[in-house]
Amino acid sequence: MLNAAERPALLVGAGALHAREEVLAVAEALQAPVIKTLPGKAVVPDDSLYTTGGIGLLGTRPSEELVEDVDVLFMVGTNFPYAKHLPEPGKTRFVQLEADPARAGTRVPTEVPMVGDAKEGLAALLSPDRDPIAPQYLAGVLDELAAEDAIMTCDSGTVATWAARHWTIRGGREFYLSGNLASMAPGLPYAIAEALAFDGPALVDVDVNPDEPPMPGKVSYDQAKHFAQAFLKGQPRRASIATTLFKDRIQKLGE
Repeated sequence: MLNAAERPALLVGAGALHAREEVLAVAEALQAPVIKTLPGKAVVPDDSLYTTGGIGLLGTRPSEELVEDVDVLFMVGTNFPYAKHLPEPGKTRFVQLEADPARAGTRVPTEVPMVGDAKEGLAALLSPDRDPIAPQYLAGVLDELAAEDAIMTCDSGTVATWAARHWTIRGGREFYLSGNLASMAPGLPYAIAEALAFDGPALVDVDVNPDEPPMPGKVSYDQAKHFAQAFLKGQPRRASIATTLFKDRIQKLGE
């Protein structure tokens, strides 16, 4: 969405004070001007060619004119509360990078609310390489390389999400998993049985990112809210999983 924008702009706040280099790099990459909230005044120097100055009652005329013209606003490290000084929803699309999940997407309708540190998030936007392997990517590669008559199996659990979404049935392919009982670890015995019954199968064992959660294809606001509440209370690996989710969203923005 950012790459496709014709008139993008950044709105940066106090949450981006430690991310000056990354803010300027993203501004240069997108050729996007930078608007600053008052708490975020020191994010970039006032003599930078990219900044139009402040926003709101204490802002500048160039910023006010920019707000009226922007088609995508990328809010970084800010939950700017004075919505009347923001672009008009519907006319402008919004992306937000916010460290606090309770604040992401609360001020204006936000198509891409992301939770993460401003410095790390913008760095990921500039360099969206993935390590370890994303399971979605692996599933897509296996789908592409498998023969037209391949017999494909998977275990129950998260892996079933990637198989359901990224493996395609074409030609004489067959697909098996424990769909009724959701028995754990049926994939390997299924594959062994098929290896004994047919010539030429290949068994593949690959380590992928364990912090990649199986998110629904479309997430409503209530689903996202309840997920965030449960996530913060009961997930011991919440930091690494949140980072993975953030990198996924960043990678989609770069496509």
